Amino acid sequence: GAKSKPYLTVDQMMDFINLKQRDPRLNEILYP
Repeated sequence: GAKSKPYLTVDQMMDFINLKQRDPRLNEILYP
């Protein structure tokens, strides 16, 4: 069911990570 489905799909997570990797400022927030 919907409750067992991950909040983000694999593709969405990869896009999220890729966007973060393109912005050093956000990387500093995630990895101080």
